[in-house]
Amino acid sequence: MPCDDPAMIQPAAIRTRRPLLAALYTDAMVLADDTRACIEQPDQDDDDALDPVTRVLLSCEQLRMTTRLMTVLAWLLAWRAVDAGEMDGAVPPRLDAVPLPDAAAIGRFSDRTRMLIDGGVALHRRATFLDAAIVAAATTTVPMVSPALAIQRRLAAAL
Repeated sequence: MPCDDPAMIQPAAIRTRRPLLAALYTDAMVLADDTRACIEQPDQDDDDALDPVTRVLLSCEQLRMTTRLMTVLAWLLAWRAVDAGEMDGAVPPRLDAVPLPDAAAIGRFSDRTRMLIDGGVALHRRATFLDAAIVAAATTTVPMVSPALAIQRRLAAAL
């Protein structure tokens, strides 16, 4: 039985982006928890071996790591608010640029820290790609057709 209540019918844009945003949110929360654990409980063997300059570089990189994660999480939560109708979607939330890691300093850190840094950069890149796709979909006037639907239409026209 179809739902005739307009409040229950979600626009296609929301139905499309909601699972993508949810998956990205889950990944961001897991990475944020792992990063918090790494910062609060560093590897003692690796930390004891760090010279004072490397410790300062590590502290700076930890701030960059947190900035990347919190920027993505704030963007995701803003989209959740838009989709829930709690925030006006006329001006869509945009993802801010964030500082990249210090490539020269990364080699001095533990494998665990480097893995978290790479994970945060990859997460931000995924969010940037999704941000650009959402904006492109909102500004495009040509309706997007899935490749499968396009093939079906070509077949129907040929028969």
